[in-house]
This record gives sequence, structure tokens and C-alpha cells, in this order.
Amino acid sequence: MAIAPAVKVAVEDQFGNRVTEASTTITVSLGTNPGTAALSGTTTVETEGGIATFDSLSLNKAARGYVLVASADGLTEANSNPFEVVAAAPFHLSFLSGPTNTEAGATITPAIRVVVEDALGNTVTGSQLPIALALGANPGSGTLSGTLLSYPTAGIATFADLSINKSGAGHTLVASAMGTQLPTTTSATFDIIPAAPIALGFRVQPADVAAGSPITPAVEVSLLDRFGNLVTYATNRITLALGANPGNGHLLGTLSADAAGGIASFADLRVDRIANGYTLVASTSGLPSITSEPFAVTGGAASRLAFVQHPSQSTSNLPIAPAVQVEVLDAFGNRLLTATDPVTLSLEGGTSGALLSGTKTATPVNGIASFADLSVDKAGTGYALRARATGLIGATSSAFNVIAGAPASLVFLVQPQLSTVNEALRPIIEVAVLDSASNRASGTHPVTMALASNPTAAALNGTATVNSADGVASFQDLSVSKIGAGYTLSASLAGVSSVTSNAFDVVSGTASKLVFHVQPSTTVAGVEIAPPVEVRVLDAFGNLVPTATHSISIAIGTGPGTLLGNATVVAVNGVATFPRLSIERAATG
Repeated sequence: MAIAPAVKVAVEDQFGNRVTEASTTITVSLGTNPGTAALSGTTTVETEGGIATFDSLSLNKAARGYVLVASADGLTEANSNPFEVVAAAPFHLSFLSGPTNTEAGATITPAIRVVVEDALGNTVTGSQLPIALALGANPGSGTLSGTLLSYPTAGIATFADLSINKSGAGHTLVASAMGTQLPTTTSATFDIIPAAPIALGFRVQPADVAAGSPITPAVEVSLLDRFGNLVTYATNRITLALGANPGNGHLLGTLSADAAGGIASFADLRVDRIANGYTLVASTSGLPSITSEPFAVTGGAASRLAFVQHPSQSTSNLPIAPAVQVEVLDAFGNRLLTATDPVTLSLEGGTSGALLSGTKTATPVNGIASFADLSVDKAGTGYALRARATGLIGATSSAFNVIAGAPASLVFLVQPQLSTVNEALRPIIEVAVLDSASNRASGTHPVTMALASNPTAAALNGTATVNSADGVASFQDLSVSKIGAGYTLSASLAGVSSVTSNAFDVVSGTASKLVFHVQPSTTVAGVEIAPPVEVRVLDAFGNLVPTATHSISIAIGTGPGTLLGNATVVAVNGVATFPRLSIERAATG
């Protein structure tokens, strides 16, 4: 704006009289220039009537104490009175002191100052326009706090308590004059730096995972300031551990890592046991620990079999109880509830030739294959079951025994042989007590022996009832009282069908004595005794010894006379017959 009224400079003589006829070129310049202003307009003018008029002069800087200097060749310069240039009407706003890089939550210092300026950039010192500040660029989505509206003093609005709670690079502030059409102005960019770390946070939570497999994506733990900003300069060492551990599992992998850019990453974490509801706990020195969201560990790939219920001692041909159970496990021993691999059982050890009966192949349900009707036919010790499934590592059960069942039949282990009358039958008669699978019954069972076929109505002597031991009843002292052919024995046990032995004969014993079977009768002297005298060879029990071939002689025991005839005879079939015997003299006794 031109200085008004126009500046006029007069040419005077030495006595101060205007020289009206002078035609002089006068130049005006700034002498005192407190505002470092530029003098604009026509600064050189020819005088008219001794006066040079400058009607277009202007200064671009407001200040007090300006002085103009008028000069012309050959004339003494003249200084104007001091004058003031004031600012024009408010035209725009400027940041006199812009925001600086500041920690999150801290007061921005130095205080931000916004100046109200005219079109030439002069401070409008008299302005009372309310100035408001707001966030422009807001990379951290933060909040600008403090006194956001300020009334200028001498044209300058001061904001001394501003802060921003979220970190980020490239923030700006926007200043506006409330209630006016003045354009807003934007500050230079500045950064909000994270405050000191006070907390941990799971930047990437653990996800559900298969047992033994790395948790993906990698778990990340961040260091945060009090406003939740990532503290990018933090390098704390962070350690992870299991918090909730419903499966009694183990956390495997790299469990400690140094933060880089405020973040610790764990790329190889694994948990070995399946369960729902695991949590991780992150900790670092000087800060409170933090717990992750819960996650689940599911089963891995099927790897091997294991017996849940081993076979227990059982009775032959009866189901093994409780039912045998085999589970399907992954490499870490977790039961795979979704496994459907058919499991097959076979028999090992025990008694040679034993058979495993029942359903030997079963499909798992909830990871367990159950076998409810298995049985083994032969009694024995040291049996085991072997479990197999295609592509999986098999398993062998603990050893178990099979005992014999209840008595179901009898059998002669040792049959009676040709025997001597009234002597113990040899070899010792043995009868086995068998169950339904022909196993020798355990326990003691009273077996009774009797003559079945008894051609001579003989008596069976000795201990006829014997308790079995280890399934065998041994009859040590049985004997038959009479010789005969075609005897048989019958063994019996209550509740079991009796059994009959092979036929056997009983013969006499060793020749022991002689006996007159046909006594001499009264006869006439010199006449043959009739019927002929007969002597038999007997054993100790009075049985004829039919094999005897002894030479037997007879003589007169008492009485006179001479025995005439053949007094010595060889026994035939144990019998010596003396024909034509006589005594020549009569006598009695």
C-alpha cells in the first residue's frame, strides 16, 4: 500500500526558501530501516515548482522508526521524520516455531507458535483471531492432546502443551483461523518416537497346530510403550514358555529371541502333546509377562501302535477280559482320535501250536481298536500279542498266561499192562483231567478208578480215588485180586463222562508153594490110587502158576509100606498128575 499522503520533497535555498524555478531530480531512499524492508514505487522524481511528489512509495515490512532520505546532485540530503509501517489485514498463517521430533505422550518442545501475517508476511500484531491446531498427516492414527485453540498475542498464537500418543514418521499439524476465510497452513513433517517399553504384546498369536509341527505363522512378541506403540528401538531378549498346559506337553524350538525393530519372532515353536486350550507366556527382564490367546494342538501323522489294555491271564477258549485295546499314536505318543488304520493282532510265544481265535482285526474308534472276543486254546505261560498296522510301527503286549478251563474229559495217559495178580499195576496208571481244549485242568479233582470188565469177579485193591495234580491223577497201588484175561479199568470224575482203559490180563505170581489139588483116596493095597493124585504149583496168593514146569516128587509122609509107581512128575501148566501110584501094604493114616 502506497504511503499516504504522498511524500513531497521541496528544494530550498540556504535560507529555507523554496526554489520554485528549480528543475531538480530528487531520489528517495531508506535511511533507517528497522524492518529490513524494501522501498518500492517511483523513487526518483523531477521537481515541479520546486517540489518533487512521490505518490507511489511503499514499504513491505511493518516496523516503527523508518526514515526516508531525499538526495539530489549538489544538494544537501534531507531526512524525513521517523514513521511507522503497520501490517495490513490478516492474509495467511505461518508456523513461526514448527513441531519437532518428540517422544510419544511427551510435550512438543519448543512450544509451537503460529503467526498471523498480512499478504507481505508481516505479523498482524493486533490480530485476535482464534487459531486452532489439528493433526494433518497422522501415520500412527494418534490423538493430538493439549490446548488446541489459542488467541494470538502480538499476532502470535502459542501452543505450549501439545502431545501425540501414537508413534510414526511424517506427522504434520494444520493451523486454521477460526471463523475466517483465511487459508489453513500445514507444518513441516515431524516424527513421534515411541516412549520407553513398559509392556509386551503378542503381535502374532499362536495358531492351532499339529503336534510336533512348527506353529505358523511364526509367533511374534512386540515391546510396547504406555500408549501401545511398537518400541522399534527395543532389543530386549524375550522368552516364551507354556502357560496353560492341559496336555502336559513340552514347548520345543527356540524359546528365547532378541527383539529386532521391537519385535521378537519365534519361527520354530512346537508342542508335542495334543490338547485344547494351551497358552504361551512371554516374558522379559523388568516388564510384566503376558499370556497369549488359547490355541489347540491336534494329532500329527500316525506313526506307531501301543497297547492301552494289555491281555491278562485268561482261561483257555474263553474271551480274554478285559478286552484287549490298542491305540494309534503319532510320533510324540499322542492318540489320534481320527485314525482309522485297521489293527491286526497275532499270537507269539507260549505253547507251541496254540491258536488265537476271535476277531483279530479291528478298526480304531476315537483312536482305539478294541478286541472283545479273543481267546487262546492251549494253556501255557509267556504268551504275548503282536499288534500290526500297515505303515505303522507295531507293538508287543506284555506277557500273559492261559490256564486250563474246567474239567471236560478224562483220558488214560498210562494204560494198564499185563500184571501180576495182587501186585501193584505197573507202570503206574495215570489219568489226565482235560478241559474242553484238551488242556490239563489245573487244581485238584478227585478221580475214581474201578474195574469195568471183570471176568473173574476180582476185587480192585489199593487207593481207588486220587486227587489230580497239574491235571494228572496217578494211581500208585492198584492191584487185581484174581488172575484173568480181558480186564478193563474205568476212570470217573463227577460231572465228566467216564473213560475205559484198554483191556489187560492178570497173571499169577512167582511159584511159591505146592498144594494137593486131588488128594489120595482110600484104596486096596497094591491097587492104583484113583483118581490119580494131582499137585498144583501156586504163587504166594494161592494162584495156579500155569507156567510152572517144576519136577515134583511125592513120597509117603506117615505110615508103613512103599510107594510104588512114578513118584516124580514134571508139572504141565502148573499141574503135576501122578497116575498108577499104589502102596503094597495095608495101613491106616
